[in-house]
Amino acid sequence: YQKAGVDWLLNMHDNEKGALLADDMGLGKTAQVIALIANGFRIGKLRQILIVVPNSLLANWEREIEKFTNGISPYVHWGMGRVGFIQELKNERLIITTYSTVVNDLSLFQEFEFDLLVCDEASLLKNHNSARVKAINSLRFEFSVLITGTPFENSMSDLWSITNVINKDFLGTESDFNRRYVSTPLNELTPREIAEVESKVSKIMIRRLKEDVLDDLPEKIDIHTALTPSTEESGKYNEIISEIRKASRDTALALISHLRKFTSHPALYEDFILETSFAELVKKSAKFSYLASILEEV
Repeated sequence: YQKAGVDWLLNMHDNEKGALLADDMGLGKTAQVIALIANGFRIGKLRQILIVVPNSLLANWEREIEKFTNGISPYVHWGMGRVGFIQELKNERLIITTYSTVVNDLSLFQEFEFDLLVCDEASLLKNHNSARVKAINSLRFEFSVLITGTPFENSMSDLWSITNVINKDFLGTESDFNRRYVSTPLNELTPREIAEVESKVSKIMIRRLKEDVLDDLPEKIDIHTALTPSTEESGKYNEIISEIRKASRDTALALISHLRKFTSHPALYEDFILETSFAELVKKSAKFSYLASILEEV
């Protein structure tokens, strides 16, 4: 099924249509897109690529590219030390950045015309009025691949916003689409109306569910995902490590216990977790942010 997914992506790229890869979580969407990228570099069809991801998935994309390719070195444009010069970025073939960085460095990215734009966790693009979506829509690119296990969450407008990034007004203008499919409550749409949308979206979307492609699912699948801590998280972690190295044996053991708390969630280390809002818990921890995104998908 992954090979079929890659063949589909290659065909969509050959026909210069954008693509929505909407396979179920855990079916290898990242690997399929990396195969498309590797093939594009090999045959010379792709010269420069931009991959946009949530902050927490930067390290995972780096690791997966290293795992599935031979010699493709991504440049991560993120954090305080990132470059601000167009010429330096133009020398990078594969750039990975975050949605927030695209918003902050928009004038820089608007100077480029990318051969391929990849947006991971594309459900983050469901609000077309957000600064994130406006920034992505202002970029110049030849072909785009949006990746999400949840192309549709709360409203038909989610689908309109996501497909609009791939191809402007793909499902018609926003006003027409809202009048036909959004103004009516979802449970009151007729089978014919739903089929109309499905038929249109199927031209640019491929979606496989676990039960459709895996004959014998194991009881449990462990998927180890490398996450990128925030600058604040990383700085505090390094402070604790430094204290451990300087400490006596007994003190070091206590500090290691604190470090275990901190790596579970910084708020545990700071002992004010019960007074912290959910939004703050997400903001303070890359792990918790990733957990929140999984819970939302579930």
